[in-house]
Amino acid sequence: MNLKNPAQMCTPAQLYLGMSLISTIGFSAKSVHVLATLWHLFMSLVWTYFLSFLCDKGHPGVAWFLIIFPFLILMGIVFAFLYVVKNAKKSTTTPSTGVAKKPVTSTESMVPQPYQM
Repeated sequence: MNLKNPAQMCTPAQLYLGMSLISTIGFSAKSVHVLATLWHLFMSLVWTYFLSFLCDKGHPGVAWFLIIFPFLILMGIVFAFLYVVKNAKKSTTTPSTGVAKKPVTSTESMVPQPYQM
């Protein structure tokens, strides 16, 4: 494993290393267990090495894709959620039958009336 100076790494690896160090600092500031913080730091270094390895083998596009892909997925989920919320119609149908209920007016009682013959 040939460790490089961060200044010699490709841009995706540098970007990931910077983001992971910031998240590790934030992670440890929440007073999380030390072992979890060390594991996060270790995995960040392994992933940074992998991204640098991809760039060295001539695949910087794959490295960029691996950096950007989680953000694209998150954006898709957020936009789908916003679409559903925006297009949700307030209806008076019951979920089980889909039959429209009669809206209750303020003059009607919601208490069932006794059956009259």
